[in-house]
Amino acid sequence: MNKKCLLLFILSALCLITAGCQKDSHIPPSASSATAFPEKEAAENTLQDDAEKSSGNAGGARDTESLDSASEPHTGRQSGPQTGPQTEPQSGPQDGPLSSAHQGEAAGGNTQPASDEGIPPAENPEYTEEEPELRCTMTIDCSAVFDHLDKFDPDKLDLLPADGILYQAENLPFSEGETVFDLLKRVTAANKIHMEFSSSPVYHTAYVEGINNIYEFDCGELSGWEYRVNGSNPGYGCSQYTLKNGDAVEWVYTCDLGRGR
Repeated sequence: MNKKCLLLFILSALCLITAGCQKDSHIPPSASSATAFPEKEAAENTLQDDAEKSSGNAGGARDTESLDSASEPHTGRQSGPQTGPQTEPQSGPQDGPLSSAHQGEAAGGNTQPASDEGIPPAENPEYTEEEPELRCTMTIDCSAVFDHLDKFDPDKLDLLPADGILYQAENLPFSEGETVFDLLKRVTAANKIHMEFSSSPVYHTAYVEGINNIYEFDCGELSGWEYRVNGSNPGYGCSQYTLKNGDAVEWVYTCDLGRGR
C-alpha cells in the first residue's frame, strides 16, 4: 500500500514537471525577457521616448525657422559674420577722386559734364585772355639820294630802287622787348637785304653803317643812315629804343644829317 502511494506520488510529480516544461516552451521570448528584466525594459523605453521627443523638437524648430524665413522680407544682408568681400556699395568716403560724371550724380543726378558757356571770364578758371599781337610799320627809304645825285657815288647808281624804297611793311609783327635795331636785323636777314653795322659793347649801342651797300659818306660828308619813330628821331641809339605796339619805324638815308632829306 505504501509502495503504491509512493509510486503514484512520483508519477504525479513527473507529470507536473513535464506539464510545466511544456508551458514554458510556448511563452514568447520578448515576454520572457520582459518578465525576467522589467527594469531594463523600462529604461530602454524611457531612452526611446526621449529620442523621439528630441527629434520631434528639432523638426519642429526647423519647420518654425523655415516658416519664419519665408515670412520675413529679404533684405540682401547676412545676419552672421561675413568672410568674403563686401559687394554692397560703401556709404563712407572713397579713396580716389570722383569722376566728373559721378560728381554730377552726387550733386544732383546730372551725369553730363558742366559747360563753360555762360560763365563770365573772371569766374572761369580755364579762361585766359589772349594778349594782343604786337605790330608796327617799317620803311627803309633812300629816295633822298635822287635830290643829290651830283654827290652820290656813280658806281652805285644801280643799287638805287626806282622809287628809292628798299623795303616797306604796313603790318609787321614783333615780340615784346624787341628794339628798333633788333627789328632791322630780322627784316634785312629775312629779305636778304645787305646790312652792316658796328657796335659798342661798353655802351651796348649799335650804329648802322650801310644798308643795301649804300654807306655813310656815299652822298657827301653829311650823308648816312638815321632812324625815326612816328616821324621824329628819339634822340638815342636804335638798339636802345624798345618798340611799342603801333609804332611807325623809318630808316632814312639822309644827305645833310637829317636837316632836310
